[in-house]
Amino acid sequence: MTAEANGHGEAMESFDLNLLLRPNGLLLVRDARRVGAERLVSAAHRDGDLVRLRKGIYVPEPIWSSLSPDDRYRVRIDAAAVALRKDALFSHYSAARLWGLPIVGPWPPEVHTLTSGDRGGRSAPGIIRHTTQGSVTRRMRHGLAVTDPARTVVDLARIARLEDAVAVADAALRLKLTDETALRSLARDLPGRRGGRQVRFAIEFADPLAANGGESKMRVVIAQLGFALPVLQQAFSDADGPVGVVDAVWPDERIILELDGRQKYVREEFTQGRDVADIVLAEKHREDRLRALGYTVVRATWEDLVHSSRLAAKLERAGLQRAFR
Repeated sequence: MTAEANGHGEAMESFDLNLLLRPNGLLLVRDARRVGAERLVSAAHRDGDLVRLRKGIYVPEPIWSSLSPDDRYRVRIDAAAVALRKDALFSHYSAARLWGLPIVGPWPPEVHTLTSGDRGGRSAPGIIRHTTQGSVTRRMRHGLAVTDPARTVVDLARIARLEDAVAVADAALRLKLTDETALRSLARDLPGRRGGRQVRFAIEFADPLAANGGESKMRVVIAQLGFALPVLQQAFSDADGPVGVVDAVWPDERIILELDGRQKYVREEFTQGRDVADIVLAEKHREDRLRALGYTVVRATWEDLVHSSRLAAKLERAGLQRAFR
């Protein structure tokens, strides 16, 4: 990324701004200023070669375009860390991202931090500062101070949508970052009443067998529709050997629910070098074997979870009855 300035010799005529990139991909105006390239940063931003994250902090557009939503939020956290005090404590959504805990929906545009009530502090553009009256355990992740996993789950559950609260709790248990006892204890002792009911529900509802955020949302939707919760990650075998592990099953009703997602057709960890046609054929063969065992297989998409009446109709057609409506 070479920028040129249209000035009167006051700045470098040409300079490769990539030389100023920090290891995390950020470009700081203050770094450019030290070598007389500040005007080149403005020119590169004007030309669309740099994306502005916050005042004085940029990232090259090719890097930004290549990042996933998860990684873009991580870069925003890094940018906030540059602007904040060195002892800033990242919390809520930001701590969840740093711990590798997924949410179901999009990441917020703001970075979240936590500070003690006596220190106070006002939120700034792109940064939400939360306050607490109690003590906070600080942990380090990727060189940044974050709330510990249990505190992260509880704090986020207070302010997030239910499906995000459950997804983070599921993942924290699945990754063994915390346990139910620690979560219950913290939820009981944490000062303040805001969001307490949702916190308690998310903790009791959490299941480490939920493999990803999609399955967390699936369970929330199933509960909201009034169906009994299924068993997750059940392995099946027949006379020919292992059939595979299904997303969810109601054993007594002999109904299996599989959540289809684009990932299984595009990500290497799922495709394992196979093309889409081979994957679809293998899925059909697997489904035939499950049906031969006497199970009804229901396939659901993300759209079925968003428009939950569609999922309800599929499950009811398969013979699943609601515990309540």
